[in-house]
Amino acid sequence: MKAKEKARELIEKLKGYTQTYCEYEGTEDAKQCALICVDERIKLLEEIRDFKGLDNSWIEKEQEVKKEIENL
Repeated sequence: MKAKEKARELIEKLKGYTQTYCEYEGTEDAKQCALICVDERIKLLEEIRDFKGLDNSWIEKEQEVKKEIENL
């Protein structure tokens, strides 16, 4: 799955968990939740990288997703 597709998928999944009165606010709240999720995944991957020697490709993919979320 491409970064842009993953970004949209995360936002759509999280929209149902935000309480808002208009569609715009729901999308913005979902974006913030998605950014938090991606940041946590990046932190976890960095810990795994440091402990187990994981290469940076997984972290780079998550950073691409984060960039796409910010651009939506």
